[in-house]
Amino acid sequence: MASATPLRGRKLLKTKAFVAALATAAFSGTGPLLAQDAGSYLGLTGPTAHSLGTWSLDHPIVAPADFFVLPDVETAGLSVPHQTPFVATRRSPQTGATDVLALIFSDAPVTCAEEVGTFLLDTSFAAFLTTSDALALATYGAHLAETGEDPANITGDPVGPAAATLFELSDEVRFPIAWVGFEGDFPLYAFYDAAGEITALAGLFGLDIRNGPDLPPCTAPIS
Repeated sequence: MASATPLRGRKLLKTKAFVAALATAAFSGTGPLLAQDAGSYLGLTGPTAHSLGTWSLDHPIVAPADFFVLPDVETAGLSVPHQTPFVATRRSPQTGATDVLALIFSDAPVTCAEEVGTFLLDTSFAAFLTTSDALALATYGAHLAETGEDPANITGDPVGPAAATLFELSDEVRFPIAWVGFEGDFPLYAFYDAAGEITALAGLFGLDIRNGPDLPPCTAPIS
């Protein structure tokens, strides 16, 4: 299994010019989608949507990852709001696989969206991980290597209701994972409100959405 290539961490730089640009975009007549929150836009309120509940973050850095190929979270991670996100998914009615895996931080109307990272999947399991999650998972992986147990056994049957879950590695460690049905590179998008705050992070895996949201691009400088 190949090693994941670290992604460059990105953080929104809030400037007066950028906030002004977002405010202009919000009222520029670019379409009714701008009145929606990220969850509504991503179809996370329909019959194929599923809420996994809240995810208590121990650190405001989150990395997109392959469940079986651990990233360097400090390098690949993204700064997120100091809030507890809801984890929500959307499933494909055709395959039962996960089309969208999202962390929802706010229900504020979305003004723009930006591709900020990539899920590099050597398997078909996507995950969001914090630093402590990755360390715990690496330790558990070493244990599996010693015992000879197949790591794939710990995910259970991915089809059906278990297509996505808050996976509990222990009483202290739990994080979102999702079976997406494909291997490959998939975009991670951040959604922003008119104040330049992140309202959601979403991995887009479905064929109908992986080319990105039909929203104005953000004009913020990113580092």
